[in-house]
Formats: sequence, C-alpha cells, structure tokens
Amino acid sequence: MVKLFDDEAKDKKWKDRIILGFFILVAIGFWLFTLPPSPAQESINKYQGMSKSELQSQADFMFDMTYIARNPDSRIGDLISFNGKVLQVQQNGNDYVLRVSAGSGIGEGKQDVWVEYKSPGERPLEGDYTSVLGVFTGMKTYTTVLGAAKTIPAVKAFYI
Repeated sequence: MVKLFDDEAKDKKWKDRIILGFFILVAIGFWLFTLPPSPAQESINKYQGMSKSELQSQADFMFDMTYIARNPDSRIGDLISFNGKVLQVQQNGNDYVLRVSAGSGIGEGKQDVWVEYKSPGERPLEGDYTSVLGVFTGMKTYTTVLGAAKTIPAVKAFYI
C-alpha cells in the first residue's frame, strides 16, 4: 500500500481527500456528458441532411434580421431564410464564416449577420449576393479590425 506521510492520521486524511476528489471529477464528467443539447443544436441536428426543397418548405422565409437582433431569444433554433450581400469571408478548408449584410433592395445593409457554412462546392466571395437558409443560433460577439466588440445575429447555414 502507498504511504503518503509517516503520520497515519495525516496519511488517511489525504487519501480520503484524493478519493473524494476523484469521485467529484467523475460526477462532473458524467454531468457534462449528459447535458441536453441547446435548442439551436437540436434544430441543427433535426434539419441537417435535409434537401434544400425540404428545408424551404419549413423555413420562415425572408425574415427580418433586425427583428431577430432585437428579440434573439424568441427565435433561437428557428429555421430561417434571408437575402444579403457577402461583406467578409473567412475560410478554413471547406468551412466558411461569412459576414452578410441582410436585406435586399430598400432593406439592404440594415443588419449584419454571422453565417457559418460548410461549402461542398463553390467558394463564396466578398460582394456576392446570396440567399441564406439555416438555423438561427443566437447572438455572436466578435472583435472588429479596430478592436471594438460587435454583437450580431448568428446563423448555421445549410445552403447559400
């Protein structure tokens, strides 16, 4: 048997603490793995793999992203669609993060939207006009080039 200290009382006390710590870590690990997914993740899991036409039949089309920015909690996990102009593109392999100015025509430029997209084909470019079909995941805060924090709606896109 491993002996930590010469004093048996002190040795038993520390061994009990180590055992208790181990059980606490196991309980925390169990708790983390059994947490239910967020409403946005549930929706992403539900809609992922559906065809574009199946998604279009269920989406709230051409939703006003300014309304979502003002009332984000009411729409988290909703399947939405909007038009906009791609302002910025960041690429990592086939994964893209786009900043899209939502709106077309009169409403163009009203609200920037953070769009995460996995492209199976063509690469989106800055300046492209696009339609986004995806799940609203909440608000995203990022740091601008000038160092300011900006919070905008975020969408996990299935099709653009």
